[in-house]
Amino acid sequence: MPSLKVTQFRVLNYRNIDDSGWIPIERVTALVGRNESGKTALLKALHKFNPAIPEPYLPQREFPRDRFAREFKNGKDWPVCQVEFEVDDALRAQLLTEYKSDQLPTHFTCTRYYDGHLTVEFSPQVMEAPLAPDALLQALRRFTTGLADACTPHAWDPAPGTFPELQALKGKLTEWAVEIESEARPLQSLRSEEGLALLAGVADEAPKLSAPPAAELLEQLAAAARGLLDQAREPSRLSRWKELAAARIPVFIYFEQYGILNSSIYLPQFLDQLQRDPNNPRVRTVYAMFKHAGLTAQEVFDLGRDIVDERPRMGLPVTAQILEAEMTKRELRQLKLNTGSLDITAKFSTRWHQRRHHIRYQADGSYFRIWVADDRLPGVEIELESRSKGFQWFFSFNLIFLVESEEGHKDAVLLLDEPGLDLHPTAQQELVGFFEELAHFHQMLYTTHSPFLIPGEHLEWVRAVREDALGHSEVSMVGMWPDDRETMFPL
Repeated sequence: MPSLKVTQFRVLNYRNIDDSGWIPIERVTALVGRNESGKTALLKALHKFNPAIPEPYLPQREFPRDRFAREFKNGKDWPVCQVEFEVDDALRAQLLTEYKSDQLPTHFTCTRYYDGHLTVEFSPQVMEAPLAPDALLQALRRFTTGLADACTPHAWDPAPGTFPELQALKGKLTEWAVEIESEARPLQSLRSEEGLALLAGVADEAPKLSAPPAAELLEQLAAAARGLLDQAREPSRLSRWKELAAARIPVFIYFEQYGILNSSIYLPQFLDQLQRDPNNPRVRTVYAMFKHAGLTAQEVFDLGRDIVDERPRMGLPVTAQILEAEMTKRELRQLKLNTGSLDITAKFSTRWHQRRHHIRYQADGSYFRIWVADDRLPGVEIELESRSKGFQWFFSFNLIFLVESEEGHKDAVLLLDEPGLDLHPTAQQELVGFFEELAHFHQMLYTTHSPFLIPGEHLEWVRAVREDALGHSEVSMVGMWPDDRETMFPL
């Protein structure tokens, strides 16, 4: 099922952004501006809206510092990011499967708050059919009418001297029913918090008031309240539609310069970093590399442990069976690494056209290395960090993209922070072409201050970002350019 299209987004109460206003986006959107203008903050807030790997908002670090002590009390009160999506044919069909309706929304807006909860609102607004209090009022009228009939001397044969007690009971129960009726009558819907509380109270209190000759009448009233309570608690059309819409939200994959891989990875150190700081950009990229190869770093480490050398030091013999098992482990590790090498080489070659490259993963004891050869010197492999900076960036981005879009089990929106800074200008222009190709499958936003990464034939994709006099970010609307020479220079 294809990803829903994002039509616009808005960032609030995040770093140097009080309110970005609604920012319309295309299949590819370029946020252009000088350093420290707020471009990265926009992308990061959008990424945390629905990341492939959980990464919560951190109010102590990300709520605007000049307002935090004065204003921030509870994360549930502060929205961070709003995203508007277009309802596509697939979601429309899902909505109609749940409830047949002529009132179908064309868009919906999701808002993520600092405490992580998400709200969904439809446009045009979808009105929920209320559960009016009429049925409860009718049950109360039946109760009071039946009570009046049951408490007359002719209705039953009370013991001598008990008629005053009977009248007192009638007065007490009538007063109770009138009080409930006065609470129920102004309610718009029994699905409201007040309505649910009232129904629960009637269902709970009625059996406790039971006394002849009102026992049967009170049980009938309690049964009516329980039935209405069950009906009020059932998922409404609106709540079910909101669940379906939220389930279709795409993941947002963020990649920055700091996520570039090193060619040599010491596995024990990486395993420790993975436990302590899994969201570190470089740790995240290394994790993606192992995931793509169908391995975990722990598995590569365990398969590489040399038990043959360890056993003599422990005073244990090395048998033929142990040697065979050790060889099988080494072969399995090499086979998996070879498969991963061939797969990443094939996928990388479809996207990088500067030269043809062959990538090889190698594990040597507790070390993991990445070697790269190209078509000019096919037999000569050099370490990844000895390749160009542009090649390293592109390779690392591809790993994050391939793995996290798959790991999220949804189509992804790609967020690239200052991509291709180290690429040659011609390669930067090719990168824009690559973005256009990817845009057939994934919406994309990227930040830049390079004139070679601005889509000259599609200036409608560009949003200029600048910092105002108070240090807050401002984003230009389509076709409206700020009067700021440094911001406009790349354009």
